[in-house]
Amino acid sequence: MESTKNTKVTGDGSKSILKRPVALTLGLLLLVLSGYSLHRHQTKKKAQFAYEETKRALSMMAIHFNHGLKKMNHLNQFEIAKQKIYKY
Repeated sequence: MESTKNTKVTGDGSKSILKRPVALTLGLLLLVLSGYSLHRHQTKKKAQFAYEETKRALSMMAIHFNHGLKKMNHLNQFEIAKQKIYKY
């Protein structure tokens, strides 16, 4: 007696492998590809977040640096005025 558990007779009379293992393989492939896609998306999201945080930090540093430069300019003007006074 021949087992028909893993084979199927097609319309032309030939036997073929059931579609079940193929469907399982395709499902597994879809799952793996979805996981990979999700991993890439999360990696891009983390990189974008790091980029935005770096931009924010550098912007804050630039603001404070410019504020410090203004203060240094006032000190420089004071030093120039002091040298003019002591020069005479």
